[in-house]
Amino acid sequence: MADYKDLWMLLDKGSGSDLLNRIDVAVVVAALAVYDEDSGTDSHAERLVWAKAACQTPRSASLAMLRVLVARHKDNTLQQITGAPDSTLQEKVDEAVNLFI
Repeated sequence: MADYKDLWMLLDKGSGSDLLNRIDVAVVVAALAVYDEDSGTDSHAERLVWAKAACQTPRSASLAMLRVLVARHKDNTLQQITGAPDSTLQEKVDEAVNLFI
């Protein structure tokens, strides 16, 4: 388990981290999935607003998403957080989208 100091260091290095770069990609993939979802999906209109903003400025959306992902996985080690496979990272980003609408 990472302590808060280690988690803060992960958040603080932010824009230069490999994890954040991977989250950039996952955010855009999640945004495109929102564009493709059925218009009857719960909160679809609000999700579209998020998706548009995420596609226009993925780094802003990724910084917010990084904070959520680190906090949600605070019981993991830094290696588990930063070394998560792309598929797991995408799944976690997809699950967190509704927090931003």
